[in-house]
Order: sequence, then structure tokens, then C-alpha cells
Amino acid sequence: MRVIAVASQKGGAGKTTLAAHLAVGLPGRVAIVDADPQRTLTEWWECREDGGLVLARLKTAELGNALRAMGGDFDFVVIDTPPAVTEQIRRVVRQADLVVVPVRPSPADLWAVGATLEIVRAERRDHVFVLTQAVRAAQITGRAAAALAAHGRLCPAVMSSRVGYATAMSTGRTLPEQEPRGAGVAEVTALCEWIAEEVGRGQAAA
Repeated sequence: MRVIAVASQKGGAGKTTLAAHLAVGLPGRVAIVDADPQRTLTEWWECREDGGLVLARLKTAELGNALRAMGGDFDFVVIDTPPAVTEQIRRVVRQADLVVVPVRPSPADLWAVGATLEIVRAERRDHVFVLTQAVRAAQITGRAAAALAAHGRLCPAVMSSRVGYATAMSTGRTLPEQEPRGAGVAEVTALCEWIAEEVGRGQAAA
């Protein structure tokens, strides 16, 4: 079983949206853990009509033992975390095989990445960046990509700025589920395939 933590100090980075899309798009049997006190991921899950995705209600203080007990039942566990630097995030990051850091292409979001990276590096965890809410043709998107690439691996699949993400999340779905022939399907598919490959590569190296 591979544990993926989605973490960002900056609120509004699209953390929960990214976690939900990974949970649905990753191959195999997936469980989600909502470690964010706002419980947005839980509310999204409760709206879903598809019962195949499991919500595991775990306390972060007992996360290590709980995840080990789940090891034979799932291929992936995706954990959503609070948008703040807390001991709770440290506990989650400590158990992660891969930390996925969503970042909007804006100066404020880039400045906020440092606090998240401090935790990831202190816990010696593998991490990758994902650009979210991005306008592909905008110069700032390219500049943000270059800046992030200097501090770690950057997912080549960008989550574009699309109203469909918010609409889908409000109904317990993902963008590909809501718009199976829409323009966003390819980017979500590429994102999930790349993350699955990266977390697999990290485990093989370990």
C-alpha cells in the first residue's frame, strides 16, 4: 500500500480538489483520510453515489498503526491535510510515501511553499509539486513552473483553471465523471498516471 499526503500551507491551493481527483483516478483500491478539520473531503465523499471509494476515519495520533493495519486492503491511501503548519501535518507527512504539494501560479503561493517544504524535508519524505488553477498560456504559469522545478519534481500535468472542478466537487464527483468528454479529462488522467508512477518509483528506490 502506498500513502499519498496532499499538503499545502496556503489555503485555496486546491488541495482537497486534488486529493479527491487522485482518490478517484488512481488505479486499484483506494481509501481516503480527511485530516482537515474543515472536513471538505468528507462532505464531498458523502455526496458521492459511487460506493467504491472508502473513507477511513482515522486519528492522526494513531495514523501509523492504523495504516499498517490497512496495508493488505488497499493499493493507495490519499490523505487531505489542514492548510496550516501543525503537528497534525507532521504526523501525516511522517507516514507518507509521497507528499503532493499543490501550488497556484501566484507569488503568494510560491512564497508559502517554503513552510511546507520545511516539514517534508525534516521528515525526509519524497515530494512533488502540482500546479493548480493555472492558465496555461499565462507567463506567470511558466515562471511558477520554473521556480518550483528548482526545488523538486514538478508534475507535467497541470490542473487548469476550470469552473468544472468546483461544480463537480459540489456534487461529489470529479471533473472526468461530470464531463467525460470534456477538455479536462486528459489533464486529470495524466496527473493520476504520473503520480502513481512517481510513488511507485519512490518505493522501488527505498
